Amino acid sequence: MRVRFLPGIPRKMGDSVSKLCVKAVLSTFNRPYYPSYFSQNESIETVSSEQGVGGSSPSAGTNFMPVIFIILGILTIILSFTAFFGAPYVPSLKSELKKAFTKLYPLSEKDTLIDLGAGDGVVLKVASEFKAKGIGIELNPVFALISKFRLRKIKNTKILTKNFYNYEFPEETTAVYIFGDSRDIEKITRKIEREAKRLKKSIYVISNGFRLPSHKPIKHVGAYYLYRIK
Repeated sequence: MRVRFLPGIPRKMGDSVSKLCVKAVLSTFNRPYYPSYFSQNESIETVSSEQGVGGSSPSAGTNFMPVIFIILGILTIILSFTAFFGAPYVPSLKSELKKAFTKLYPLSEKDTLIDLGAGDGVVLKVASEFKAKGIGIELNPVFALISKFRLRKIKNTKILTKNFYNYEFPEETTAVYIFGDSRDIEKITRKIEREAKRLKKSIYVISNGFRLPSHKPIKHVGAYYLYRIK
């Protein structure tokens, strides 16, 4: 089997990744894994960036295999975090966020918004358009990396890869955005209550799709609820 790797990927790294991925795929389908399958006598080609696109070869069909394995690996990490920590990824819509940051809670340069579960960074991206400072808390390292890349040119935002429940809000915090899970909404509420008490100030909570237990919303726009926790 001749395996081609993308430009810039070290040969040894690509070889190790391919072995692990093939072993995982074969074990999934209850197929035996033979170490001799990757004998040192078999060659590995590296695709050069100078190689033309029009040519074809018997191994051309394997060009995308490493990419597919990488994608599967990323999906595995994401699903693993969802299974163990109950943090599903559901993206927020830009148009709805803009309504929430204008009609529900007018966001401005005076605000510091904490985004619980930053995901792909869209919430902080929209918040930056209102000149607000943004802090994203993301437990999943894959999404944290995506958010950091997406927001790399925005100076007033940052992404922290950590557990939200262990994070102490900074003193300048004015609002928290949550798009949580019904299983965790009560625990999230208790965390925000503790932080508001510790900081001795009110914190506004923008909740997408879920009502906070033991709290009455002060405003409601579409699927968004606004709360003030003291």
